[in-house]
Amino acid sequence: MIEDIEFLIIIPTYNSYKDLRKFTSSIKSQSHQKWRTVFVDGDSTENHKDWLKSCVEKDRRFIFIDEEKDRKGIYPSMSLGAQYAKNNEWIIFLGSDDCFSSSESLSQISSNLKKYKK
Repeated sequence: MIEDIEFLIIIPTYNSYKDLRKFTSSIKSQSHQKWRTVFVDGDSTENHKDWLKSCVEKDRRFIFIDEEKDRKGIYPSMSLGAQYAKNNEWIIFLGSDDCFSSSESLSQISSNLKKYKK
C-alpha cells in the first residue's frame, strides 16, 4: 500500500534558516505524512541553530545534528544523515533552498514507487 512508503529527507545546512522556511512549510503540507527530515548543520550561527532546534521542538519528525568535525562538507553531511535511515525509508536529498512544489509531491512519488516496485 502507498501508506507503507516512508521517506527520510536529508538536508545539509549552513546559515540557511531563512531559505529553509519554504521547505518546512512545503513538507508539513504534504498529504503523505510518513516522512522525517534530518538537518545536518555545518557549524552555523546560533540564530540558525536555534531555528533548527525550534523546528525539532515543534515537530519530532525533524532531526537536527551537527556535521562531524573531521568530515566537513555537503557529501560527508549527506552520508551522516543517511545513517539515520530506517530499513523501510526511501531517502531524498535536498538543498536548503529546495521545497516540494505541491502538497501531493510525496504522494505522487509514493504512488510511482508502488507502481514500479518489483
